[in-house]
This record gives sequence, structure tokens and C-alpha cells, in this order.
Amino acid sequence: MGLLTELVRAESESARIADELTMLQSADLRTREGMSRYTQLAKNADLWSKAQVNLCRALRLTPHSQIGPKSAATSSRRAGGAKPWDFTA
Repeated sequence: MGLLTELVRAESESARIADELTMLQSADLRTREGMSRYTQLAKNADLWSKAQVNLCRALRLTPHSQIGPKSAATSSRRAGGAKPWDFTA
């Protein structure tokens, strides 16, 4: 499947797990079964969250991976050296 499809799936699962975590009552956390359910949901939430981050990186959706004209010019100035159009044979 495509990366974007997987990202949508990860977002959907994260939202579903967040809803389940919200529905857990504090009384449920006082029982062994309730605490076990909470622990499993929290682990799943963490796994899906990490999947989202990795997919966003792969799709270059993170702010760090997006270079605009201003930052490209700054990077170019810092690199120094001859410009490609200044090349002489």
C-alpha cells in the first residue's frame, strides 16, 4: 500500500484508541482488568503515534524536511565554493 494510505490508517487507529482511552472511567482503573486494558491501549497509542511520525518523515511532511526559498538561499551561502554557473572548463 502507499505511504499516504498507511498514514491515514495510522491516524484513524490513533483516534480510535484515544476515544477508547477517554471512555475508560477512573473506577475501571481500580480493577486488574481495567488497568490491563489501559496499559494495552496506551502501548497501542504509542506504537501508532510512532508509526505516524515515521510515515510523516517518509513523506517529508515534517517542518524540518521542507525547505523554502529563504532557507535554501541561506544554505547556499553557507556552503561557499564556486557556483555551478561559474564553472569554467
